[in-house]
Amino acid sequence: MRALVPFVMVCGVITEAEASDALETVPELIGARLRHVVPVTASAGVTCNGAGASRVSVASGDVPVLTWTGEAGTWKVLDPAASGPTTAGEAVLPVGMAPGVHRACVETPSGVAVVDLEVVAHPYTQVSLREIAADGTDRWRSISAESVDAAVTSRRWMMSDFAHGQEVRDEQGRVLTVAVTHDPGRRVYRFDATLAEPIPPGGLLVVDQRGLADPFALTEAGRVRLRVHPLAERGRRHAASGAVPPAGRRRAARPPRPRGS
Repeated sequence: MRALVPFVMVCGVITEAEASDALETVPELIGARLRHVVPVTASAGVTCNGAGASRVSVASGDVPVLTWTGEAGTWKVLDPAASGPTTAGEAVLPVGMAPGVHRACVETPSGVAVVDLEVVAHPYTQVSLREIAADGTDRWRSISAESVDAAVTSRRWMMSDFAHGQEVRDEQGRVLTVAVTHDPGRRVYRFDATLAEPIPPGGLLVVDQRGLADPFALTEAGRVRLRVHPLAERGRRHAASGAVPPAGRRRAARPPRPRGS
């Protein structure tokens, strides 16, 4: 996955074996949330309440992951109080901390690592994943995450009608009931999803959608450039990744499907 110029996705060639997991095994995601890696250093003589901790900003809906070189240990967050075991060199911290500065530390046999996490408001975030097969089949997954000011029980959105949604899930993986209508004049589908449970004020609304797009004409060896057009003017982040077959397995290019066909 690469954080690119907003709304532009570049898909690089990967192997056939890697492509089979392109939409499911994404190192930059934990579930449907972005992983925010924070490198730290464990040192002897350091305490969790000591001075001199570095400060790192993280979005409230991202998953903070502390990484270091060394043994397993125990992670702690001082406010609100939380703790848990780590694997060797990695501690996955809880999400949902309120905006503000939160002291986190890792205690290992070789020392303690301390960092102050400055939790900031979560920006509207889109993650786009696509897997284009040798025959032009285009599988896609689109995740959106946004904080809400008031309790919500549903989510509405639209997308171009060359992409056909097959399933919509929430962050817990529950399949949502979705009403879909087609607007042929604007060439879009409109979606109205009922949430499995209300999202409270200040909570994060995550929608994880998957489907197939119209067959893709593979025309260029090495890279495929795709452009995403936003339908709303708002501050946002856009991260994207894609998989296309090796050049030797691509079919000949064909003209794009005419509009209206």
